[in-house]
Amino acid sequence: MNDETQQRMRPSRPDPTHISATGRKAMISTSHTLATEAGLSALRRGGSAVDAYVAAAAVQAVIEPTMTGLGGGLGISVFDPATGKSRAMGAIAALPAAENVAEFDPDAYFSGRTVTAPGWVSGAYAAWKAWGKLKWAELWTDALICARDGFGVDQLLWGTMWEYRRVPGMFAQGRDVWFPGGRLVCVGETLRQPALARTIEQVAEQGADYFYQGAFARRYVEVARAAGGRLTLDDMAAAQSKIIDIELPALPLANGDELHTAGLLFALALNLAAVGDLAKQGPPSEDANSLFLSMRIVE
Repeated sequence: MNDETQQRMRPSRPDPTHISATGRKAMISTSHTLATEAGLSALRRGGSAVDAYVAAAAVQAVIEPTMTGLGGGLGISVFDPATGKSRAMGAIAALPAAENVAEFDPDAYFSGRTVTAPGWVSGAYAAWKAWGKLKWAELWTDALICARDGFGVDQLLWGTMWEYRRVPGMFAQGRDVWFPGGRLVCVGETLRQPALARTIEQVAEQGADYFYQGAFARRYVEVARAAGGRLTLDDMAAAQSKIIDIELPALPLANGDELHTAGLLFALALNLAAVGDLAKQGPPSEDANSLFLSMRIVE
């Protein structure tokens, strides 16, 4: 493993200096250093919080495909301090209109029938149209670098791909990415995804239309149907227009504050933290009781 690859890897052990952080104007936190850097870069170039979110999420779609991806959905919650209100915007990954999950048998889950009409790109594009300050193409710069030039495979990504290795191994496209030379890519090796890089380039240049109505959409549907799927171009076009855009209610919390979110579990977690006086404990990395309470709340 060379120095450049090591710099583009998530550390195998947590860095104590990164356990907590404070900021005067803005803050971004993700599960990977490269995604965090992409978000910070967007902010430093004058981008909005939504620009930073999309830029970071785009990188994660490349480096953490087991967690998020262009083939899935995307949701954003935005608080407007001027109005004191929040909105949730995004789109889900929808099953084809002709599909019926109730008819699935075990073999169906390993076929093209599980291929959905993605909501990731349409959700990101809608949020950018509403709140973005940077150009759409600028949000994809870091993701393109990660896909084209590669990044270091870490233990978490390798472990997940080892567990599910049979799934990408069933298809030529999956083998091209994850089994170079006939074996699963190893920890510390540089993973490059040229096909994904080409898709990102076109999405950055042409916008969501390329993904849902252009050459990518046609090829995506073709591959899904060749594997037994029921996806159509009409499903793709419909997915592009199905944008979720709702105002979020303010949820009162046990400590007197309020929370603006579509995720009720966040409110539950914060209420449990207030009841357990978690704020009075030390950092979980130093205080055993704080760590115990945090783990019970997550449970």
